[in-house]
Amino acid sequence: MRHLGRWRTSWPAWLIVTSYVLVVGLTQCRPTVAGGGLDMVLAGARQRGSVRVAVDYGVLPFTGLRDGVSYGYDIELARAIAAELGLTAEFVASGPDSIYDDLAARRADMALSALPYAPELSWRTRYSQPYLDIGLTLLVRHDATWRGFASSHPQRIGVVLGSDGDTYLRRPTLVAPALTRVTYEDAYAASVALADGRLDAVLVDRITAVAAAARDPRLAIDTMVTEDLVAVALAPEATQLAAEVDRALGQLRRTGRLAALEARWFRD
Repeated sequence: MRHLGRWRTSWPAWLIVTSYVLVVGLTQCRPTVAGGGLDMVLAGARQRGSVRVAVDYGVLPFTGLRDGVSYGYDIELARAIAAELGLTAEFVASGPDSIYDDLAARRADMALSALPYAPELSWRTRYSQPYLDIGLTLLVRHDATWRGFASSHPQRIGVVLGSDGDTYLRRPTLVAPALTRVTYEDAYAASVALADGRLDAVLVDRITAVAAAARDPRLAIDTMVTEDLVAVALAPEATQLAAEVDRALGQLRRTGRLAALEARWFRD
């Protein structure tokens, strides 16, 4: 009976201690406001000392493979992001049809291969903030004669036949009363015609525009016409890793390293 009486006397204290342990445990394991708890993807990367990056090789100038060595804009960006996280980048060969499956199956922690930012796919992947816009861009001469699509002044604009720029200019809703569309077999021919004064502008993707402007000092980039954002893809549960990637991208943008990567890989 003495033992029973002692248990009855001490059980409130035991209940308080047990409740405290349960509350602490649930607090540590409960989901965060962002919708995730402990990020096992980031935890695994830190344990290995490397972040596994799925890439679709051959998406130049973003990803390439030469003699077993990875190279390209996204390759260098992945290494820079990993360094900001105190990790190294480990590349995992993937493909356009399997890159998101590799994230879901934990074969990779994140993916970079000029992947379009597509919020409608949020059910299967989590995106970083966009780090590049490769949409349609107007290329003009430094002594620009381009006056805008809606100008009543006669103008000639070059596009590559069948390209996104060509499709854009064929839109029935485009207001361009005095615009003449001139088609070319490739962007190089269009940029030469522009530099020689036979065109007022050329409509191409941003990468092509940057390369053309770097190749010929008479040319300059004018304005973005459409938006085509590129982002890092991660597994939906990689909440903390996504936040760290965003932080790293912000730092790389502030220090000018993103601009330096663009200059290195898009102006060649």
